[in-house]
Amino acid sequence: MRQNLEIVRFDRPEHEPELSVQAARLVLEIGNYKKTRDVETVLWHMEGRTTLVAVDDNRQVVGTAALKRVNSTLGVLDDVVSDPSMRGDGIGRKVVKTAEEVALSEGILELNLASSLTAASFYKHLGYTQLGERFFRKYL
Repeated sequence: MRQNLEIVRFDRPEHEPELSVQAARLVLEIGNYKKTRDVETVLWHMEGRTTLVAVDDNRQVVGTAALKRVNSTLGVLDDVVSDPSMRGDGIGRKVVKTAEEVALSEGILELNLASSLTAASFYKHLGYTQLGERFFRKYL
């Protein structure tokens, strides 16, 4: 069921504590944190990155993406996940497109990311070029 989604941006978990914890739980459930099952560790990883969360009408986090600046023109996109029950509703696309807009507004011209093999077609559809088995790049 498609809902109205709001994208909330924060640069430190303490700026949006409730949403940060929800996002960390979603990333733990779906993302690439196989070595830890600790919300505090994921929150620590959020430090120094711009986190974008898709929030539904009930203020529940249903998608996330994180953006980290590497240098003046290069950024890394990470922790792009969406609620499995809402896949196909455009949540991932919306958070990635918002992350790209934020990156451009901050002078980042190139985004790199590592992905699971199952998400390769998703990133290709969004204009990312596959560089290796799991690595992608997009010039903004």
